[in-house]
Amino acid sequence: GLFLADGNARDFSGSVSITKEEPSVREFAKQWFDKYGITYREVVKVVEENDEGLIVGKSTSIVGNSSLFARFLDALVGSGARNKYIPNEAYTAPEEFVVGLLGGYFSGDGSIDVRTGIVTVTSASYKLIEGISHLCARIGVFGRITKNQPMNTNIRGNCKPAIVNRLTIRLHWARRFASKINLIEVNKAAKLKEILTLSPTSKFKFEEQNG
Repeated sequence: GLFLADGNARDFSGSVSITKEEPSVREFAKQWFDKYGITYREVVKVVEENDEGLIVGKSTSIVGNSSLFARFLDALVGSGARNKYIPNEAYTAPEEFVVGLLGGYFSGDGSIDVRTGIVTVTSASYKLIEGISHLCARIGVFGRITKNQPMNTNIRGNCKPAIVNRLTIRLHWARRFASKINLIEVNKAAKLKEILTLSPTSKFKFEEQNG
């Protein structure tokens, strides 16, 4: 699940990477690679510098070294943000597997709004979001898929922005989601627990039923 959200496999270099700034997610990736005897390294790249040469943005990745694993992931779930998908094997897998996959994916690409009691997740791949929706249904959680194409901010107008596919899970189902799923990302995990404290008879339920 975490790979589907924040991972990249490179067969030619024999590497599998998880890119995330949140320390709890990086630590999970390190422990996972250790568990399966895969050597890894931490790579930090400068994303942006200001006029004084100071770093104002960076990207941190945990990169595991395994050509076999990279080829396996490419074949199983696809490669590239727009081409990833849920493999057929996941739809008939035990619930424990489904719960783990969803926990990893929402830890990476999920967003939790405690104020409204809504859980959302996005992807450039419609096939992936559709698959995530089906897996949520496996545990009795239902949401709505929408598409959105951001405005083109490219000055020359040559770059067409990618369509963002979003799965929105509103309060009634978000509370069930929170009762079933454990997230790796500690900040999101804390917010998900807060959703459990929201009353289904609150104003948020009214917004859900009429949204």
